[in-house]
Order: sequence, then C-alpha cells, then structure tokens
Amino acid sequence: MSLLFISSPEHCANKGLNIKKLNKKILYGLSTFIFSIFSLLLFIYFILHPSNPQFYLKNTNLYQLTSLSNSTIDITLMSKNPNSHVGIYYDKLNVYTTYKGEEITDISELPPFYQGQGETSFLSTSMQGSGMTVSTSLGYEFGRDRSSGKLLLGVKLDGRLRWKVWFWVFGRYPLHVSCTVVISFRPGDNAGILSASAQGTQCSTDV
Repeated sequence: MSLLFISSPEHCANKGLNIKKLNKKILYGLSTFIFSIFSLLLFIYFILHPSNPQFYLKNTNLYQLTSLSNSTIDITLMSKNPNSHVGIYYDKLNVYTTYKGEEITDISELPPFYQGQGETSFLSTSMQGSGMTVSTSLGYEFGRDRSSGKLLLGVKLDGRLRWKVWFWVFGRYPLHVSCTVVISFRPGDNAGILSASAQGTQCSTDV
C-alpha cells in the first residue's frame, strides 16, 4: 500500500519563500564580502597613497640642425618609481619634441613595461623631423636661436599608467611628462651640418 502526499498551496508558498530568503542571504553575504574587500583595498591605497613617478631627461642629442624639418633628436629618459609598496604599469607612452609650443618631430611610441617598487628604468628613443610642416615664423625663430648658439626645446611624454598594490591592479590614469632642455651647440665637422647635445634635466610629471 502506498501513501500519496499532496502538498497544500500554503506549503508550496512557504517553500518558495524560504528559497527567496536563502537567495537574499547569499546575495547579501556576497555583497558584504565584496564591499569589505573593496574597503580594505581602498584603505590600503589611502594609507600608501602612491606618489607620481619621477622622470629625468638624462641625455639629448640633435643632428642635422640645418632646419627644423630635417633634424634628428635622440633622447634618453630615466624613470623612477619613488614608492616602496606600489608598482607601476606603463601601458602606453608617446614621446615627441616641441619648439616654442609646436611639434617638430614625429611621435615615437615606447613599449609598455612594469616598474617595481623603487625601481629605475631607462628609456631611449629617436625622433625624426622629416616630413613635419612648421610655420614660416617658427623657422625664423629657429634661425635666430641657432645664430645665438642656444636652443630651447621641450620633450613631451604622454601615456597611461596603472598602480599595483600587492595583487590589486587599479586605475588607468593619464600621464603627462614635460621636460625642458637648453641646447648649446657648435658647428660640426661637416659644412652646413650642426650637432648638439645636452645632459641632465628634471621633468614635471602630472598624473
């Protein structure tokens, strides 16, 4: 003889209500856990408060300075992470040269890299002025500065960075670096070709 159990509508309603309560408890617990982790990481971030990376223009070499449109500029940048507990991911770095606020070289793209706590990195690249169009007034200013033996150039670096605190990588902040270098030059060995170099200047960094 078999027994047949028939659930009443009230029993089914209670069962559905219990499942909903369980789902709410799970959701609440998961939300609390995620919020706690986020709060902890945020607290750690504010305690550590990462400082901006430091950039120095270590070396600048210019060749073929007969005009702005055919010059070649080689630079070496030194990047330092001053943080003792925070790493830095550099995702995209574009470098170019300016003269009196106007771009005079093409953009040189540097490969992305990671910089650990307190590490120092050296970045070298070459930029070409070939094919760049400059105004007539800028050419006149260049000729005047060249005659005086000094040239004031700007080296710009634009990119993005992310911070790394332990296992947590966060942010995608725009990075702007501006370096100013005074070039003192003299005639080179070849007639009509000028070369110049400069060393050491600290750059401003904005994140």
